[in-house]
Amino acid sequence: AAIEYEKKGFTENYEHGQVMEKKLIAMAREMEKLRAEIANAEKRARATAAAAAAGNPGQGYNANYGNAETGYAGNPYPAYYGMNQVT
Repeated sequence: AAIEYEKKGFTENYEHGQVMEKKLIAMAREMEKLRAEIANAEKRARATAAAAAAGNPGQGYNANYGNAETGYAGNPYPAYYGMNQVT
């Protein structure tokens, strides 16, 4: 009787493990789909922003040539291209 009880418990646990494994694989596939969808949405957003910037190049232009990385200072002399240069 004890052996039959152990066999039944093992079978139930094995089946439960198989179901859990299938669910885990399905979730992993769904996550990969969502990651791909996010990557495509980011690419579309960047392409839209680039197209908008190409259509209107004056906006967003920073003439100071600063570097966003820490440890590097930007140009301390700003470029004033809109003004007449005195020589």
